Amino acid sequence: MAKLISLTVERYRNFRLRSRFKIAPLTILIGKNGSGKSVLSRLSMLLSDSLHNGERDQPIKLVTWGVRHAVEYSDIPHMKTSMPFELGMEVQDGDKTREFFAKIRYVKEKDRLVLESYSVTEGGDQILQASISDDDQLLNQRPTYKCVYRGVDKTDELSGFFGLLPEFTGNLKEEMNDALEGFKSALPPVSYLGPFRTEVGHFMGSPRPDLERIGVKGENAIEIICDDKLRSSGDLLQSVSDWFEKAMMHKVNVVKSGDYARISLHPVGKELTISLSETGAGFSQVFPIAVQNFVARSNEASSKTLIIEQPELHLHPAVHGEIADLYLSTAQETSGATIIETHSEEIIMRLRRRIAEGLNSDFVQILSVGHSGATDAPNGDVKEITFDKKGNPSDWPEGVFEESFRELSEIRAAVRRQ
Repeated sequence: MAKLISLTVERYRNFRLRSRFKIAPLTILIGKNGSGKSVLSRLSMLLSDSLHNGERDQPIKLVTWGVRHAVEYSDIPHMKTSMPFELGMEVQDGDKTREFFAKIRYVKEKDRLVLESYSVTEGGDQILQASISDDDQLLNQRPTYKCVYRGVDKTDELSGFFGLLPEFTGNLKEEMNDALEGFKSALPPVSYLGPFRTEVGHFMGSPRPDLERIGVKGENAIEIICDDKLRSSGDLLQSVSDWFEKAMMHKVNVVKSGDYARISLHPVGKELTISLSETGAGFSQVFPIAVQNFVARSNEASSKTLIIEQPELHLHPAVHGEIADLYLSTAQETSGATIIETHSEEIIMRLRRRIAEGLNSDFVQILSVGHSGATDAPNGDVKEITFDKKGNPSDWPEGVFEESFRELSEIRAAVRRQ
């Protein structure tokens, strides 16, 4: 299976300059509010949807898997410019490194996006180049493209694009199959969980089979667990319960009542049963996080790439480290990339500890968004922060996670003034 190495953007949203972002098995996004973390964390979802659910002559969609990436198409190019923007990805497939670049233009007259040019490289050498035959094609509903493969004109064998994947006929279809399938396998359908998880009611509808995707707010998590308990092996429920017992000091069970079922919690060491809906917000917020991870670890799961925004919300800092370990274990067991957007210092400290304890330092990296605060910094002002074998970061942004030290300094200053 191909492995995702990096993502590239240019003139996309708040990234004006050409920027390449390395993707580790576990990638952490940090930065102040409004820095562009969410744009970057959702980029892999945007590309994955285009590769697996692409529509004819529509490079990317505004809404993917329930997440809106922009209000309208004109919002996608940087500063709403008429210049084309670019998206790309690099993968390692066996002994070959391949990359595609797609240049996309917003056409105001048609209020739509048009794929202007597309190229594929192998080992740094361009093997495919496709571009619209002339500027008039920008206004056509079905643009035509000139296509060159390894220096040979193959225009007649390119029938068009579905999302960011070209459709070929003839010999070129077989020639390009490995490369295109490699892009798809390196970025499989994404399991995305947003920062605000749904609150859990007392009851839920009858369990539904084949419901793998938990929903952007975790709204399907309970049905997935109940279906596993009532119609399957119950292994998923057991894994979630084991994790809850360790991290939250509660066991998890499913109670069936007629055609309905609910999630019950059992505090460790107590003869007490409570409904998940009767607990604090932290339990209902972390429940879909646990489900997301253990679903991804199952053999049947198609979503091996996980994206989670602010998993620490509504949770005591003592649990943040358990969250870090949970996603770390999932990243180690699956072949997909795991991307966490967080404001939690505890999550990062736990990962640093694991590296110091022997975890390969290349397994984890941080992308610091808005690292220097410069609006025109190289690489979109995103700094790749790596770790040495002792867990020490290679760099650190000024003013991030320094608030507690600043407050302590002010407390001491106030005491001295008294």
